[in-house]
Amino acid sequence: LICLALTFNVILARLFTVPGAFLLNLVILWLLLRLVVRILVFPGSIVLFKRSTEASYRVEMSKQFAHHLEQLHSYLAVTTRRCPVPGPGTTLEGVMLGCMVVEGLVRNFSVQQRDEVHLTAEQAQVKLLV
Repeated sequence: LICLALTFNVILARLFTVPGAFLLNLVILWLLLRLVVRILVFPGSIVLFKRSTEASYRVEMSKQFAHHLEQLHSYLAVTTRRCPVPGPGTTLEGVMLGCMVVEGLVRNFSVQQRDEVHLTAEQAQVKLLV
């Protein structure tokens, strides 16, 4: 690897002179450092990491939404007298967050319908529930 870099620099020095090769090496180093920092700060910006980042984000968001929707479901079961006591951990804040999740889903589906976005089969099923 070092031999390859040395050979590359010798060729650059012959093509662009020594100061030109030095300047080109600085530019390459700067671009490489920017790429490394971008990968560290925004891992989803690189195509190789984008799918795994989106998949893990989707899973985490669905877990959080499911928790809030379970609290809303427990509250609705108690208020309709289907269940005598609320489920464990059900709070009014959780119920409100569940309502906000449903409102957000309705808003997102209406925007997607307005923009004529094609929904996947899973999204269509959720849209029917909302």
